[in-house]
Amino acid sequence: MLHRKLDRKLISLEKPAFVDTRLQLRFVRTAAWSELEWVEWQANKFAAAMLLPRPIVHTALSAVQHELDIPRPGSIYLDDQRHNLTAYLITLRLLSERLNVSRTVLRIRLLDLGILIDSRPFHRDAIQDVLRALFSEA
Repeated sequence: MLHRKLDRKLISLEKPAFVDTRLQLRFVRTAAWSELEWVEWQANKFAAAMLLPRPIVHTALSAVQHELDIPRPGSIYLDDQRHNLTAYLITLRLLSERLNVSRTVLRIRLLDLGILIDSRPFHRDAIQDVLRALFSEA
């Protein structure tokens, strides 16, 4: 739906040879994306919004958190404290079952919506991001 009128032959597969933007300083990986990578990113964001619209995620999350007697419904705070990790894992499991999506897809969407705040200093995603930045072709 999003790119149905886009002529695929006009999409460049090449990464820009030179990128000089302020975005490059903050988003090194994305600044050098090819047009195809940008189209794919847009399609992924669009699909996530279609599969898990913000209002449905908020409503389902609030219901699950209410059932679990979790204070401050509507957001998930994750750090290294055992009770926060336990609440996160239970919430993620129940929410993924309720919305009929994988926990991975749900986690990504919760992060994108700003609902999940992962404050662990060395969580797996942060380590993966650092390794990708170090070893990516840029």
